Order: sequence, then C-alpha cells, then structure tokens
Amino acid sequence: MVLPRMIHVARNGDRFGKFALVQIPELVSSGLLRPDDDFWESGMSDWRPLNELPELRNLGDDPGAWKRQAKGAVADAANLLARGTAKLAQSARHFASTGTEMAPDAIERLLRDFQPRLRERAQALLSQKPFLSAPAALENHDMMERAFESLYDSLPQSITQSVPQYAFVEFCLHKKLELLQPDPGDEAAAAHPVGPEVYRLSHVRLLVTDYATMLTFYRDKLGLGLRFNEEGVYAEFDTGPSTLALFHRDFMAEALHSTAPHEQALPLQRPVVILSVEDVDACYIRLGERGVEFLEGPMDRPHWGVRTIHFTDPEGNLIEINSSRR
Repeated sequence: MVLPRMIHVARNGDRFGKFALVQIPELVSSGLLRPDDDFWESGMSDWRPLNELPELRNLGDDPGAWKRQAKGAVADAANLLARGTAKLAQSARHFASTGTEMAPDAIERLLRDFQPRLRERAQALLSQKPFLSAPAALENHDMMERAFESLYDSLPQSITQSVPQYAFVEFCLHKKLELLQPDPGDEAAAAHPVGPEVYRLSHVRLLVTDYATMLTFYRDKLGLGLRFNEEGVYAEFDTGPSTLALFHRDFMAEALHSTAPHEQALPLQRPVVILSVEDVDACYIRLGERGVEFLEGPMDRPHWGVRTIHFTDPEGNLIEINSSRR
C-alpha cells in the first residue's frame, strides 16, 4: 500500500497540521486553505508558500489566478521571517513526527478564517429552508445540529477528510446567528410562509388493545387486503391513496413517552390522523408560530422510516405529521 504524500501547512506562523498533497488544490479552491499559506515536508530546510507547489499550477481556468490570489506571498528569506515562518522552521523536524489530525485550536482558527465562505454555503441552505432563520428554529438544538450536519455533507470531500464533523457542527452552532442571519433585503428568507400547508392524508391509525382480534376483523371479516403486518404490533391495509393501520396502544404510548394508564390517556383511546408533509421541521416552526402546542417536537423514528411531530386538536384527537427521513 502506497501512503499518500503528506505536507505540513501553517498560516502566519501557526501550524494547522498535515494534509494529503493530492487534496491541496481542492482545499485551496474551496477557500479552506490559501495560496499564501506555508508548507513544509521532510527534507526541506525552510517553509515555503503553497503557491510554489507544482500541483497548484493548473488550479482554475486561468493558470495565473492562484498567483494573483497570493501576490503578497514571496519566497525570499526576509519575508519568510516577517511572516513568522522562522519560528516554524526551528521546530519543523518535531512536526514531521506528529499525526495527521489537527488540534482543536487549529481547527477553530481554520474555520474562523473560512467563515465568509461558510456563510455563503449557509445562505444557500437558507434559501432552500428559510424557516431555519426563525427564532424557534435557532433555539432548537436538534434542528440546528441537523442543519449543520447537512451543510457539512455538502462540503468538498477534501474538507470533510480534514475537518471532523463534530468540530464543524460545534463551530457552526456557536456561530449560527452569523451564518443563518438572512442577507438584508432577502425577503424570501426573512419572511416565513403563512399560507396553507400542503398536507396529504396518508394514514388513519387505529390504536388497539387486542391486536389479534382487530387484525382478524379487518382482514378476514371486512376483507381488507393486508399490505404489511408486524405481528402483535402494527398492520396496514390496502384502502386506496390513504392507508388504514392498526397499532398497539402500548407502542404508541411508548413513542409519546406516556406513562399514564391508557384509561387516563384520552388521545390513546382514539384513532390517530396521520398527515404527510414535505418537511416536518418547517411545518413544526410554522405551526409553533401559530400557537400549536406539541406533545413531541421533531423526532426521527428509524423503525418507522419517518420524522414526526405529535399534538392534539382542541377535543383531544391525536394528530401525527411526518415526512420521510433524509
């Protein structure tokens, strides 16, 4: 197995860590690294600017573009001293034995300098999901984590291989207001839709106690075609565009973290209306702004294959809104 050629990278005398040489062009193109950052590898006597790497010569359509970006970076010894690289050169041999992971403070510095590019990506996400700038969304830790995990997944592979997800998400959570504040004049992002939500009645779910008897009634006596059956727990019948389902009350109570006896938990004695939407998180924000009080906020249900919210209507009927997990 041939190991990738690794180089050390630093900025203004502060070392970031090791990077695979083959990733350097993409890291510079993405803006995470700069052409005037310094690099060093075993056998070099001094640190040199990245723009001296042959691998950057074909960066972009204009071969000279990267040179213009790094016009302040020069190779003479005097300027290297001014940029703090003498300090780096003195400990270069020590760096050669260090691992490839960056220290937390180095990641923080790198992401801080990368923040303007990161905001551009966050604003692109905001244009698709304007509800993320709503106060209720910004205060929802789970929703913010999901948003920034999605942002991380959209980054070039060279960045995700250099910066761990947990460090990226933690940085974004700390900077969420700066990243997700809508641009002035962006009415689409600043205003949240107040029109009717697009709901699709996907299921009517009957909560049952005697699962076997109810299954026999709907399947054998009523003659409904059985689409799916998880014995003793959940069943779905063919009833056209919308689905009639049976679900054992105990499992519904568990999903809602209900500890009250069924006789005292009125919503668990009634059918559940299931409505599907495109984005359950967006729906959660809009309904919350209209005063809806939730039994459960947005939650992934891996076993169900959906993400859900739950609440009751004014007479206690249980409503579930869900969307496919992404």
